[in-house]
Amino acid sequence: MYRRTARTTLAVLGMMSMALITGPAPAQAARAESAGSYAYDWGAYRHRVSVCDSRADGKRVRSEFFRTNGNRGTVLNTAGYATCRDDTSGSTVSIQKLNACYWEWVAYTCSYFSYN
Repeated sequence: MYRRTARTTLAVLGMMSMALITGPAPAQAARAESAGSYAYDWGAYRHRVSVCDSRADGKRVRSEFFRTNGNRGTVLNTAGYATCRDDTSGSTVSIQKLNACYWEWVAYTCSYFSYN
């Protein structure tokens, strides 16, 4: 019984020390996935969008999003597999909904919108 408690205590202390070293993770509310891409919003006010390429096939990915004030935005990632690109608009208005899109040589195939 004592060993199990000691191991649990050490594990919890280890996780707490890693959290102190790495800092808090960004809050993430909406996430959308398509065949070879995923997109999510983050930031203190959920006002930033990132789109990531999750398939090593050379095709581009993008995310379309709408802000709570009605403005529409797009983030395009052409950098390739295992890369993410962020929205660089600088807006502080929260994201209302977003999707993830994957290029299919002729047009984009997009996921359903994910809402905050």
